[in-house]
Amino acid sequence: MHGSHKGLSWGWISVIWLAYILSQGDHRNLPGQGWVCQAQETIVCITGLSELTGLDFTDDRLTKLLTRLSQPVLWQAIEQELGFCKQIYKFTLLTPHKCFSTSILH
Repeated sequence: MHGSHKGLSWGWISVIWLAYILSQGDHRNLPGQGWVCQAQETIVCITGLSELTGLDFTDDRLTKLLTRLSQPVLWQAIEQELGFCKQIYKFTLLTPHKCFSTSILH
């Protein structure tokens, strides 16, 4: 956490906001909070984040996240941390009843 940040970590906020963007096809900050509140039970069930609230996804909080991610030094650290992903490709096939996942290492 950083300074006075309370609530979910920036990582969890990022992951859940990306889920919102991908599922709704909407990258705007404001509607994300309503979506999180509406889907809270499902998100908690999937992530185990019992402390999840819509307050973690206010317009101000998401703007702070984007501001942090726009800092070159921070972004370079993220890219370095995720560097191992260059060698792993994941293919996921979704059907109405099953989810198949395959990883290929090069």
